[in-house]
Amino acid sequence: MQHFSVTTVCYIGSENNKRMVFAFRRYKMADIIPAIIVAIIFICVVYWIKIISDNRVRLKLIEKGLVDEKAKYLYPSKTEFQGPASLKWGIVLIAVGLACLSIVVFQKEEVFLASIFLFPGIGLVVYYLVARALAREEETGKK
Repeated sequence: MQHFSVTTVCYIGSENNKRMVFAFRRYKMADIIPAIIVAIIFICVVYWIKIISDNRVRLKLIEKGLVDEKAKYLYPSKTEFQGPASLKWGIVLIAVGLACLSIVVFQKEEVFLASIFLFPGIGLVVYYLVARALAREEETGKK
């Protein structure tokens, strides 16, 4: 199997006085897609890091009191109990596992679509109930 690339050259001018303007290779889309994917991932990671660092700088400015009072309302303190994140993701991932199990057991397309949305939703509701119970328990422990 031979690999070759086609080079296209564009000329301007008369037949006797041709000047090459530019030359480029024609690539197949399958050759370009990995580079595009890597570029998109790189841009997303850089943007995500920028957002996180900007947020940390703003929070430090608010803590030091160098920002107007109105900006403090944009970044509330973490006094509200939000529950452990590992509990939430554990319950949601167990629910996703149950969804996959139900897909294997029933082997119907309708069950597949319903399970994909139903089980993680139930997992989030269970997390809410558990986190609320933990928050109430923490409040009664403080009093």
